[in-house]
Amino acid sequence: PCNIGNKVNPLQIITEKIDELSKVAEDIGKRKKEIEAKEMVLSKKEELLNTIKLDYLFKNKMKPKVWWEQPYSREDKNKYFELFNSKYNIDLQTFDNYSILDKINDKTSLFVYKNNSIKHYEL
Repeated sequence: PCNIGNKVNPLQIITEKIDELSKVAEDIGKRKKEIEAKEMVLSKKEELLNTIKLDYLFKNKMKPKVWWEQPYSREDKNKYFELFNSKYNIDLQTFDNYSILDKINDKTSLFVYKNNSIKHYEL
């Protein structure tokens, strides 16, 4: 604190505190902008990955190898296969031998590669 003689200068103390708070607010603003920028990059990354996946999966007539991390466990896949079976009447052998299950654009997609063609189903 600033002293005038032996007295505290309240105006100087208030000015110093305002300066400190202003710097804190500025730092918070910078951090917020950094976080928003990172979130935007991550959302674009996911969008780009989904576009690449779709392009790759639709360009093949035979079941391709999946090079990205699969989003579903074996138990989850079985549940989704049951849902696809009930909605689209797809047999279990087709699921096991000819299909790829993936999450693309927040939807569960099934790609079936059979008889040199591709069929795409969504839930």
